Amino acid sequence: MGGLKKGAWGARFGIGIVIGALTTTAGMAAAAPAFAVDSGSVAGSAYYASPSGSGDTCSDTEPCALQSAIDYTATGGEIRLLPGDYGVQKLKSKAAIRGAVTIKPLTPDTVVFGQLLTYVPGVTWTGVAVNGTTYVYPPATGTRLRDIHVSGGGTFIRSTDVGVYDSLFEGGHSIDGIQVKDSSRVTLERNVIRDFDQNGSSGLHADCVQVFDSNSVTVRANSISNCYNAGIIVSGGGGVGVDGLLIESNFIQGCVVRSSDCEVGTVIDARLDISQDVVIRNNMLLNGPVRIASTPGASFDRNVIDYLSSCDSAITNSIVARWNTGMCATPDAIGSNGNRVGTVEVVDAAAGDLHVVDIAQVSINPSGGVPAARDFDGQAMRGELAGADDPEGAGPARPPVGGGSGGGVDVPSTPSDQTGPTVAILDGESVDWSLASTDPVSLSVEANDDSGVTSVRLAWGRFSAPLDEGEDGIWSLSAPITGVPEGTYEVVAVARDSNGNVSISEPISVSVGP
Repeated sequence: MGGLKKGAWGARFGIGIVIGALTTTAGMAAAAPAFAVDSGSVAGSAYYASPSGSGDTCSDTEPCALQSAIDYTATGGEIRLLPGDYGVQKLKSKAAIRGAVTIKPLTPDTVVFGQLLTYVPGVTWTGVAVNGTTYVYPPATGTRLRDIHVSGGGTFIRSTDVGVYDSLFEGGHSIDGIQVKDSSRVTLERNVIRDFDQNGSSGLHADCVQVFDSNSVTVRANSISNCYNAGIIVSGGGGVGVDGLLIESNFIQGCVVRSSDCEVGTVIDARLDISQDVVIRNNMLLNGPVRIASTPGASFDRNVIDYLSSCDSAITNSIVARWNTGMCATPDAIGSNGNRVGTVEVVDAAAGDLHVVDIAQVSINPSGGVPAARDFDGQAMRGELAGADDPEGAGPARPPVGGGSGGGVDVPSTPSDQTGPTVAILDGESVDWSLASTDPVSLSVEANDDSGVTSVRLAWGRFSAPLDEGEDGIWSLSAPITGVPEGTYEVVAVARDSNGNVSISEPISVSVGP
């Protein structure tokens, strides 16, 4: 999948709320000047930093400050952190784009940050602890967070090609565990995200994972539990929506025990009506309600569901234990499309171990659908099973989380085409739409891309409208407007190409009146 273009619209309105990841177009991904390697810097060499480091030697006996080490280290180099508390680090780079650099403790489990705020691209952070906020800013493309431990704060991703692996996030207050916004090609894999309560002073609700205004986000093989509001939530953000979200092979729990620390406890909330291509498959979804909606390109397949909140939810090949009996005697989907009623016993729900005790309890007679390739442990997943665990699967065991030893770095797949379509609304800076008229309103958008534009839609507030393709890259809206409250809206066009790259037009002002 591809990258996000967030032009003057995002800058003007300072959007910064929930989950998802928009792609970056040529404007953000354009090549920058080559990194100017300082005298003495050699590609592949190691530099040393310490909390009290100074100077420019950066050796193990004369370490420098971390920012200095970053300035000196060339592509393929490594920065080794001497033990200590590095406090709040706000790190920048001399170049917009540079090859991979690894930053890791010299000795495992000896390095802590108060906050880790990075603008530096191409860095793999591994084996460090952060006792507060972690923030990946837009310039920090290609960031990897591997085997880190974040406690007492949130992790905020605002960039492109970001991977978070084998890490532990816990114990925040009125803050999200991981929040993805205005981002593209983000992968969260094999992490533990847990215990984010509502006991802070910010007034914000706490979710384990929140995604908004983003595209091409993958949430795979994570253990997620005990967050006050939701395990995973797809939110409205700035009204752009989420394009391309894959949630697969996870253990996800709401509130294992309800208390003042964990009260709402929704397992998944994916009801955002302006999202598209949201795929939720082969997950264990326990200890709370599952809230989903039929959005364009959505698929909810092969999941084990403790409680389905809506009787008309479109699900396939899934096992449902309970549902909202106040709404219906039996959900519409039960008994068709491979769905059935059933209870699944797991090893230890209180401890977050949702491995299956009896394989027969997750066996299904599938009706179509595409299963996840691997289960929670990385073992081959068979299509005739629901949930995230194949007890008899073959494959490598899941690696430990939080060991402090670093290791190899997984890299989100990066397509050769990372440039989004060109897209512009052709109807000037403002238009008027009438609710009273039954005549269709009209609006035209020009969208072009070398690989082909596959869809264009308008987005405003919580509303979205698909456009019809015409000739010469012109897409048009021609339909009556209903269900939209009177008012003035900032409307953008969102275009996607065949490689998943998404671009956003400059906004126009639309007045909706009687």
